Amino acid sequence: LKNENRGDRLWVPTDTPAQDDKTFVDTYYGAETRFAQAILTKTDGSNVLTPEGLTALRTVATGVSAVSITWEGATYGYNDHCYRFGASCYAKSALDAFSNAAGYANQTAIDTAMKADPLMNPTDNSKILLSSVVGGVTYDSSGNVRANALSLTYLFKNNDVLKKGDYVDEKGDAFDS
Repeated sequence: LKNENRGDRLWVPTDTPAQDDKTFVDTYYGAETRFAQAILTKTDGSNVLTPEGLTALRTVATGVSAVSITWEGATYGYNDHCYRFGASCYAKSALDAFSNAAGYANQTAIDTAMKADPLMNPTDNSKILLSSVVGGVTYDSSGNVRANALSLTYLFKNNDVLKKGDYVDEKGDAFDS
């Protein structure tokens, strides 16, 4: 016996029209976004929700946003491929709890910010789900959050290139590239 955990195989028998339909949709439409994540930990497994840990996370985030490549004569950067919610690229991390680097310059500032209930992004007043930006959460004797992992999560546009005639929209118009 083999355990199956893929929903498309678990609930729809193989060799059925539904499987063929899913293959068609995946081939011609694909997912709108791709998920990417960086996870930072300390080699000794200790608390990484520190000024040094958040500075390292900021370094990774800055590096990701600065990446560019040249392909077939064109240069593409992070802003060309990030998935946007309004004007902003989707990126979530513990850094969202701070307006700037001064906000996590010392442990007391970090502890104060992380105790907020609910945890909020001061830039756009959105709620931050603590479990989605840190891992291995424990609390010290003063109730301060300690974590052994920091997560930096991105969504990117899925840029599958289609050739002319590969796609026909709901009006019957062929896709032109």
